[in-house]
Amino acid sequence: MNAVIYARYSSDKQTEQSIDGQIRVCKAFAAAQGYTIIKIYADRAISGKTDDRPDFLHMINDSISGAFSAIIVYKLDRFSRNRYDSAIYKKKLKKNGVQVLSATEAINNSNEGIIMESLLEGMAEYYSIELAQKVKRGMRESALKCNSNGGAIPLGYVVKNKKLEINPETAPIIKIAYQKYANGESILQIAEYLNSKGYTNNKGNKITYDTLYRALQNEKYAGTYIFDDIKVPDAIPAIIDKDLFEKVQNMRKKYNVARHYYSDNTNYILTGKVYCGLCGSPMRGSSAKKKYYYYACGNKNCTKKYMPKEELENMVIEGTVNEILKPEIIDDISKKLVALSKEQASSNPLIKSLQSNIKECQKKINNIANAIEQGIITETTKERLEAAENNLKEAKIHLEQERLKNKNFSSDQIKFWLKSFLNYDTTDEQSRIKLLNTFINSVIVYDDKIEIVYNIAKSSPDIDTDVRMRLQMVIHPRFERGTP
Repeated sequence: MNAVIYARYSSDKQTEQSIDGQIRVCKAFAAAQGYTIIKIYADRAISGKTDDRPDFLHMINDSISGAFSAIIVYKLDRFSRNRYDSAIYKKKLKKNGVQVLSATEAINNSNEGIIMESLLEGMAEYYSIELAQKVKRGMRESALKCNSNGGAIPLGYVVKNKKLEINPETAPIIKIAYQKYANGESILQIAEYLNSKGYTNNKGNKITYDTLYRALQNEKYAGTYIFDDIKVPDAIPAIIDKDLFEKVQNMRKKYNVARHYYSDNTNYILTGKVYCGLCGSPMRGSSAKKKYYYYACGNKNCTKKYMPKEELENMVIEGTVNEILKPEIIDDISKKLVALSKEQASSNPLIKSLQSNIKECQKKINNIANAIEQGIITETTKERLEAAENNLKEAKIHLEQERLKNKNFSSDQIKFWLKSFLNYDTTDEQSRIKLLNTFINSVIVYDDKIEIVYNIAKSSPDIDTDVRMRLQMVIHPRFERGTP
């Protein structure tokens, strides 16, 4: 019976529940229950209230492989302190034939055991929420007294007796930055000047653009204490007088408005995939008067018409959803991906070597067993048999560990993943980009049609399976305009 260990600690100070302590107890539990540990997953300084834990998510994903049947944790609250997440992920694990076991909480599989497990998870969630509320209450009480609540100390200050005080060594940096910015110098120019004079930040490093960018909008330098929604004017020693601070803020607003107006921050999501149908050159995103956005052929001598950005991108997205995410296409894709998954797993030279090693160990064990049956026994027979069995066990563990790295997905798993694209919000830019990057190889734009080439080999008797599937779409007359 193979198992893995999951260990976690949050930012709270812990002793017996440290990673090493958890792993030690879990290993002892595994040995007593007859489990072989093939991998250890650990998340450090991450709360159990969230499922955004790298090793946790990696472990859930690895459970698909079938390489292990149990996850052993020190306590159930190490797995999750959120009952919703716990239920969702345990359901996924159950579907994959994996159970979660607590090394320190005796819970059986009876109805009472299920209730007990739910109770323990509820208590863990309650503790987590209560602890967070206590911490926040304490920080707010501290903030009402204008005390420092930890975190990064603003450049120019030091903390003494829980209060911010001016640091005479670094405060001049802030004064120089504000005065120079008010005189019209850029943030980069100010950073270069300060570094040339040998000034450094709180960690002794060079003054950066980001450091000054944040400093030039920090109200603390004008004497205002800030924490969450609490603002207390004149509560801390000011490095900058209020008139200079307001002048800098007004200059920053004007600069930001001007920069926003004159820059084109538009994301042309087809860049790198869209080509001119007339000359084959890449088409690039461009704009006119910050009002019209389109794709244009990169070849200046080409007569290809401009293509409006929004209409072209919408046609490609809609065509992909309507034509590719059909049941028959999804079935076809899933079959190919299953075959590819098996091919990649079977072609792994290390897996082949381990499989060969397992056969050799098994053969050696069988030969020794046959010799024993025939009465051929020497002083070393038992030792040889035990060594062969240990080698076999180690080789099997190593094989399962390697298989974890070479996931072999089932057709149902792949279909589920493909169908998830149908739930994408096609108006959301990130969703559109994921859709494009997954399915689309290239988009070829002619004056009267576009041709979408997909990363899919269409299975059909009359089409070569090495040819990517293509979808042709006729361009609506409204596209047939030239330069905006």
